[in-house]
Order: sequence, then structure tokens, then C-alpha cells
Amino acid sequence: MRSAILLCLTSTLCALASACVSPKPIRYYRIDLPQATTAAGSAFPVTLAVGTIDSPPVMKDGRILSDFPTDEDPIHREYVNRAAVAARLAAERTGVHEPTGAAP
Repeated sequence: MRSAILLCLTSTLCALASACVSPKPIRYYRIDLPQATTAAGSAFPVTLAVGTIDSPPVMKDGRILSDFPTDEDPIHREYVNRAAVAARLAAERTGVHEPTGAAP
């Protein structure tokens, strides 16, 4: 019985002590936009909305995605052809020759 009274008294004192503590102050913030100063006739009727851009996880790993397999991709094929031409021209300018038995 004595421990029940002590528990009740302790609980009451804790409740009273917590009531004496001041709550965290509430702060309200307001954004004041500056007055738009535009030269006469130079304003465009444009609204710019900025938001979070999200993409599927498969696009976030940095690899190149394509609708074509690599050997059938026309953009990749054009890149490889241009790189081969540039390599051939650089080899001709520097006098580097293809090793014997190399594919043409």
C-alpha cells in the first residue's frame, strides 16, 4: 500500500513539474517577394515552375539505356565508324602501320 501511495505521489509531482516547463516557442515565417521591376515592354508572359525531378531506379545507375542492342544501335554504329575513321587518319599522319595479319 505504501508503494502505491509513493507511486501516485511521484506521478503527481512529475505531472506538476512538466506543467511548469514552458513549451517550445512557435515561430511563423513569411516570405515577402520583392516588387517586380521590369522595363516597359520587356516582360515575357512566362511562369517558371521548379520541382523535384525523379526517375526510375534503372536510370539512376549511370549506364546508357537504348531501345536497340549495341550492335544494331544506329547512333552507336555511327560513333564507332567516326572513331575508326579518326583513328585511321591519326595513324596515317603519325606513320603508324597496321600489324601484319590485321583485319582490313
